[in-house]
Amino acid sequence: MKAARTQFMTLNRVGQLCAFLTLLLGALGLAGWLFDQPVWRSVWKSGPEMKFNTALALTALGSALVLANTLKDRARYAIHVAVSVPLLVATLTLIQYAFSINLGIDELVFRDTNPLGTSHAGRMAWHSALTFLALSVGTLWLQHQQRRSIYAAQWVALAAMLFPILALVGYAYSTMAVFGMSSETGYMAVPTAGAFICAALALLFRAPDRGIMATLTAPTRTSGVFRGLLPFLLILPLALGWLTLHVAHGVEHPPAYSVATVATFTTILLTALAWLAVFRLNSAEREIKHAEEAKAKLAAIVQHSDDAIVSKDLNSIITSWNRGAEHLFGYTAEEAIGQSILMIIPIDRQYEEPQIIERMRKGETMDHYETIRRRRDGTLVDISLTVSPIRDERGNIIGVSKIARNITDRKRTEAALVKAQEELQQHAATLEKTVEQRTAKLRETIGELESYSYSISHDMRGPLRAMQAYAQVLLSDYGTALDAPARRYLDRIMASSHRLDKLIQDVLSYSRISRGDVRLEPVNLDRLVQDIIDEYPAVRAAEVNVRQPLGSVVAAEALLTQTISNLMTNAAKFVVVGQTPRIKVWSETIPSNNSTPATIKLCIQDHGIGIAPEDQQRIFGIFARVHSEKEYEGTGIGLSIVKKSVERMGGEVSLTSELGKGSTFCLYLPRA
Repeated sequence: MKAARTQFMTLNRVGQLCAFLTLLLGALGLAGWLFDQPVWRSVWKSGPEMKFNTALALTALGSALVLANTLKDRARYAIHVAVSVPLLVATLTLIQYAFSINLGIDELVFRDTNPLGTSHAGRMAWHSALTFLALSVGTLWLQHQQRRSIYAAQWVALAAMLFPILALVGYAYSTMAVFGMSSETGYMAVPTAGAFICAALALLFRAPDRGIMATLTAPTRTSGVFRGLLPFLLILPLALGWLTLHVAHGVEHPPAYSVATVATFTTILLTALAWLAVFRLNSAEREIKHAEEAKAKLAAIVQHSDDAIVSKDLNSIITSWNRGAEHLFGYTAEEAIGQSILMIIPIDRQYEEPQIIERMRKGETMDHYETIRRRRDGTLVDISLTVSPIRDERGNIIGVSKIARNITDRKRTEAALVKAQEELQQHAATLEKTVEQRTAKLRETIGELESYSYSISHDMRGPLRAMQAYAQVLLSDYGTALDAPARRYLDRIMASSHRLDKLIQDVLSYSRISRGDVRLEPVNLDRLVQDIIDEYPAVRAAEVNVRQPLGSVVAAEALLTQTISNLMTNAAKFVVVGQTPRIKVWSETIPSNNSTPATIKLCIQDHGIGIAPEDQQRIFGIFARVHSEKEYEGTGIGLSIVKKSVERMGGEVSLTSELGKGSTFCLYLPRA
């Protein structure tokens, strides 16, 4: 089909070229009269010339053909005006010949000073006028674009080629009687004959796929053989005629010699032509056989396909119906073929059919169009349609092909999946609500416990302070009256009360961190770390190395002060006895990415006793201790306060430690 369309486009271009040549030859003849150039009006100076009326009529006819082959229907009025010129000139010329009168149109503009072969100066030959008449009428008929008018126009174009071909053959054979008909009616000039042939070809190639031209251009094997033989059929008779003349007049032999020579060449050429025809027909038969085999295989595939494959014409009448369609819709092929496709389309879906037909007429295709169709028993079935146009040998759309696949099971699965998703969303919503309720209850319980622990811790400090005061009074007022064991017991009471008071204070601090509101603001780390060093004697006594600048973070200053002071006092405390503590403080900036803002990593490193790997996770738990009270004093809450404080400020804390070599605690907080 693509090759056929390419062939038609090529022939259309050839027709346009022939129309331009007709116009060019006519214009050249006019220029020859306007500028008095006889050579432009003829091939040689002594030969017949194109008459002025002939040149004028050819120019007008060529203009009409150019418009018809390029602008087509958009220039219908201009085409009619242009065709009227050769039609009028030819009609008046034929009237002059028929009635032996002179209407004065032959030398109306220019006087003919070289009336070769005619007794009427300036008058075109009668067969030229007749050819003009035929081509003009053919051009008008072709504008209707109807079947009968196209046939008539093409037959007229073929008939119009008779006199120009005879004229050119006469010139080739140097036989004046052939191309001139008679000296009284004038000769047809060579450019005139050429222009007539170009005009006739322009008419023939205006619609190469219709009319009598369809036989020549059809994409069939027979037409292909004819197209291959056509050049030989046109050239062979002319070549044999030339050979006959050459043998008869060029050598001194009797006529029998000429006849024998021509007969021999004719036999050889006709035999070769017949062999070529047989060869092409055999090739065509082989191609037809292969095509039929491929068609049979395709038909078998279509017939036994599980999908419903249906074809219909552009009026929605079913033309084929395979077994898949029988299984899917319940109708047999005998019942379906010849019926309207609407019999399987539900009433509320019948608006789809005109839309599908309209898209097919435009040459479009439809892939995986999901719709609903009705079976013979009235049940509905979900299908997926693939629709494409059917073209004939010339590429014209003559029908529609449909492939329908049953997607009912898939639709049910999709519906079940949607239902399952909805149920899952409902369960998720219920679960989320339950979690929210339980979380709220848990938060309420934790809040109550924190309030209770805060109250207990706060209330315990009153009796504890009384114990400390009474023990202090005993030591002050009666210390000299007590023996050594009694004073030692009182000292233990005092030390234990101080430890318990410190423990209660840490518990209260932890509770305040968990319960209190946290207001974040920019905090300068350089100033904060320096204040801690100045305020804590244990830290001030250590070797502290601060690598500035540390930067600023977004934090709660009170919580951050307690966090850093806990870490730095621990760094000063947990060292080998007798060793001077060494503390190093520095910071790093971690750039932002798509999910997190820029972060400050603040690290506090000591060179103390370190923490074993198995203790590094639990060390942040409340009341968690690695060493006994006798080795290193403390309540076991300090690192819990550090972790809780950093989390309340939206940060993280990490620990890197090696036993006997020290520890490094790092805080990760947003950069200010």
